Formats: sequence, C-alpha cells, structure tokens
Amino acid sequence: MDSQNTEKTSYYQTPVQAHTTGNVNTFGTLNSYGSYGTYRGSSYGSATTTVTGGQINTIRKPRSSNTIICFKDKPKDVQFIFDAEFVKESIQSKYELHEEAEDTEQSPVEEAE
Repeated sequence: MDSQNTEKTSYYQTPVQAHTTGNVNTFGTLNSYGSYGTYRGSSYGSATTTVTGGQINTIRKPRSSNTIICFKDKPKDVQFIFDAEFVKESIQSKYELHEEAEDTEQSPVEEAE
C-alpha cells in the first residue's frame, strides 16, 4: 500500500475598484453689455482616487490518497491488509452510494423468420 498526503494550492485575486471624488471652485467677474457679456475668471480644484482590491488570496486544500493493490488470494508476506467488504461498505456509506441490482434476466432474442 502506498499513501500520500498532499495539498492543492490555488490563488484568487480580488477585483480591483477605483473610486474618485472631486471638488472644483470657480471665481471671476461677469460684465454684461446689453445682449452680450464678458467673463474673466479662474477655476481650480482637486480630486482624490482611492483604489481597493487586487489582493491575492491563497487557497489550500489538503488531500490524502491511498493506493490499494488487490489480490485474489491473501498474500503471506503483506503486513497491512484492508478488508475489501469493509472498504466497500465504508465508501458506500460515506458517499451515499447504492448498489444497483444486477439484471440477471436476459432479453429474449427474436428469431428472424
């Protein structure tokens, strides 16, 4: 029997998002002359962008496996032996597997006339 304990590692990067806020101030003078006017002024402002996300998360999933060699007859020199019926019942119980009834009845074959 051969056994292994391993770990599957995968990575997940969170989505990157940017949020920007700003503020603008304008000042100046408007001179109007009848139906038209002139404006002389300035604007200034600031903006802030906050970036979040982009973190990389590591996901580790432990794994274990056993390689089982089956023999028709019980070997004499083997130290560790599984009982096949016990293994079968344990796996069926754990994973809720059910044996399907074997179809022992054969389908009739129609003879060509």
